[in-house]
This record gives sequence, structure tokens and C-alpha cells, in this order.
Amino acid sequence: MIGCPALTLWVSIDTPDVDLECDLYEIQPDGTSIALWSDLRRLRYRESSGEPKLVKRGEIVRCDFSPGLFVARRLMKASRLRLVVTAVNSIAWQKNYCSGGIVAEETAKDAHTCKVRVHHDPEHPSAIQLPLR
Repeated sequence: MIGCPALTLWVSIDTPDVDLECDLYEIQPDGTSIALWSDLRRLRYRESSGEPKLVKRGEIVRCDFSPGLFVARRLMKASRLRLVVTAVNSIAWQKNYCSGGIVAEETAKDAHTCKVRVHHDPEHPSAIQLPLR
């Protein structure tokens, strides 16, 4: 694998906003997990980094994770790939309490638990493109 993976997710959430992280791993035949790629998106900026657009409850929206990081790795024979999609909750990143307010001004009083659903059907083809050589 050499290049930049590109991921398109169709998601619905039950809050106005959420931060999503996608991580790609090589799972080797002995179970060893090797981190290959990671990308992060604040869903309100899915269409433009300068124009926030909150999500309506239950609305299915497209979120592209690209170009992301460059990957160069020879995958071990019989390895599998694992894609993990998570809502970010880490001290390493700004806390998004998912209320739809100004994230820098939100506090725990504004916090909402967000349920994220990834869709994959003919109308919402979530997919990852891998730069395999």
C-alpha cells in the first residue's frame, strides 16, 4: 500500500455535531495490529472548512476523509485490514460536547451523548479507496 487512502462515510447522528475519527489497521495473521492511517473530521465542517453546517437529527450526510495521511507499507501475506470509526473523546483534542454551539465555549453542562450510525446501501455507498500497488 502506497499513497493516501480516501474514505467516504454516510452517517446519521442524533445531535447537531460530532467529531469522528477513522483509523485503519493491518491485522497480521498472528493478531498483531499495526496502525496504518488515521484521520479526523468535525462533522459540521464536512462540506467546507470555513462554513459550518450542523446536522439535522436523523439526516444522512456524507463525510469525506481525504486526502488524509500518506501511507507506505508492504502488507504481510494473509493480513486483514480493520477500519475503526469512533466519536472522539480524548484529552489530546478539543472537546466537542455535540450540542451544536461554539465548541470553544461549550462546557460539560452542554454535553450530549451522540449516537453515530454509518450507512452503507445503494443510496449511501460508504467506501474506502486504498492505494494498493
